[in-house]
Amino acid sequence: MKVTERVARLAIIVIVLIVVVVAGCERAMTVTETVMPDPTEEVTPPIDLLLDWPGEDATDEERNRWWEAVRAAAVNVNLLNITGCTPDPLVIEVEIGESIQIYNDDATDHTLHWGRDYITIPAHDTIDYITIPAHDTIDIVLSDVFSSTGALGYGCDGVLAGIFHIVEPPSE
Repeated sequence: MKVTERVARLAIIVIVLIVVVVAGCERAMTVTETVMPDPTEEVTPPIDLLLDWPGEDATDEERNRWWEAVRAAAVNVNLLNITGCTPDPLVIEVEIGESIQIYNDDATDHTLHWGRDYITIPAHDTIDYITIPAHDTIDIVLSDVFSSTGALGYGCDGVLAGIFHIVEPPSE
């Protein structure tokens, strides 16, 4: 091989390496740019609907943010599954006067409870506990329990488990 052929081959190899390195740098810069958050941007942490329940000292902004999250998570269905004391859906939207079913597919009974400690909607004092038999479904009419709109946290076997989002029936 002549010297000029060697130089030409080396030049081609160098050019290819430069192209590969530049392309790799551009790709790395693109990945870095998309992965790295803007340090000047204020990040709002996600809301835990059960743990971040707004207390009496909550600001209007905190209350509004929580309510937006409740509305976004609310599912309007007629069946609440409490198998494993893990409600599905976590937030069930129901209309005042609407009937829902509560289903338990566990081998043990579960007790749903709500009371003055969790309540933001008045409930009849005589209906604080509902025992759901194992492998059974019961019906409850929510007008027997709730008399106004809002959110009511409920527990399952002593642990806060889910939220009833109570709404007005659609006007006719």
